[in-house]
Amino acid sequence: QEQQLFNFNDVVAQLNEKLVRRHPHVFSAQDTPKTDAELAAQWQAIKAQERAAKLQGQSSVLWQDIPNSLPSLI
Repeated sequence: QEQQLFNFNDVVAQLNEKLVRRHPHVFSAQDTPKTDAELAAQWQAIKAQERAAKLQGQSSVLWQDIPNSLPSLI
């Protein structure tokens, strides 16, 4: 934060949003109890939506799901 690279409140808000988005069965009072298979299917659907949103800003199929933090030689 001293180097103006991030704001702690923004980090916490982003993590909170991600937890609520990925685990609606935990954070929503309206969500009905689900079986393990239904939760797994819901998780896969959520992850597919996140990947689709992430891919909108990328231009090449070659590096779609490669994290930027990986060294170039790996």
